[in-house]
Amino acid sequence: MRPTTVPLPGWGALRAALGTAAADREALSAGWARPGERALWFSRSAWSLAALADAFAEILGVPPVVAVPDYICNAALAPLAQRASLVFYPVSAETLAPDWQGCADLPRFDLFLLVHYFGQPSEAAAAADFCADHRAVLIEDAAHVLRPLPGIGETGMATLYSPHKLLAAPDGAALVVAETGAELLAPLRAAADRLGDTAPPTGNWVWRRAIQKTPPGRLLARFRPGGQPDFASDPAPTPLPITPALSAAGGTLIGRADLDAIALRRAANAIALAEALTPLAEWMPLFQLRNDVPPYRLVMRCRDETVADDLYARFRAARLPVESWPDLPEGVGADSAARLLRGTLLLLPCHQGIEAESAAAAYARAMENRR
Repeated sequence: MRPTTVPLPGWGALRAALGTAAADREALSAGWARPGERALWFSRSAWSLAALADAFAEILGVPPVVAVPDYICNAALAPLAQRASLVFYPVSAETLAPDWQGCADLPRFDLFLLVHYFGQPSEAAAAADFCADHRAVLIEDAAHVLRPLPGIGETGMATLYSPHKLLAAPDGAALVVAETGAELLAPLRAAADRLGDTAPPTGNWVWRRAIQKTPPGRLLARFRPGGQPDFASDPAPTPLPITPALSAAGGTLIGRADLDAIALRRAANAIALAEALTPLAEWMPLFQLRNDVPPYRLVMRCRDETVADDLYARFRAARLPVESWPDLPEGVGADSAARLLRGTLLLLPCHQGIEAESAAAAYARAMENRR
């Protein structure tokens, strides 16, 4: 079977998603909140960030200043940017950790957003020290992380997870507040109430996934691949619907997920794909792949943008899923590490629905068809 960009739910899960019963939030949170922590649920992590900004505005008496990396999806920042002032810090082109030397030149900030890119732990201990020196609060962005891992969600006052990005679910994001951040819970809950309880509609999502699982749907996907038509293009900016609440279908499908099995499958798939494909082009995995770190995508660093563009075009021509990431914020310098990363990284699916051997064979065939 040809790979898909995202995992498809089983037929039983799709039937369950058509129900209207809301998931038990406390039971749902067990996969992401450690003992003593509390989780609030939203549809997207963009709304988790919005709630955090509103909560700190209440605490500080003024909108907060938030330091975010310049290597980040600009569209996801929209609700935050409406509620806070943003300052951008540079990242390392090699590790994607904050460029601490560059961070030393930042203006004053109240919150520091540390991103754990593609499921890999970043330098949380160093970020905690940096925040302590600047009297700022550390927030961990683990939107690419399946579930808490050593080095992730242990240091920040709050941690953002986006299970819907890794599971077969239409929406669902957890904002986990550390035990040491208990005073943040009341203003966060008030902020969530102000955002409202409108959830995304999910009926179309359920039916699209059902069609994708049928032979006609699989055939249609071969002729209408998703994503951008060429490597250099970014998605057209679209306003984020004001649907901040977790949907019943999202909660149901997240609650049904076997996180242990999914973690093992994702890690094994990424390793198998990397071993098969790395020798075939001038590229290599961005991170050292491990059995105990389930990745969001298999991220391959190409020698240069020419290689990335060529591979992207070949995979698109073969109707195989491939992505670039992200749509960078305006003003990111042409010579920045963020631009270098945007121009040389390719993302391949390695999710729990992939059959690694057949996927590797399909990508290998596409790589043989050089332009």
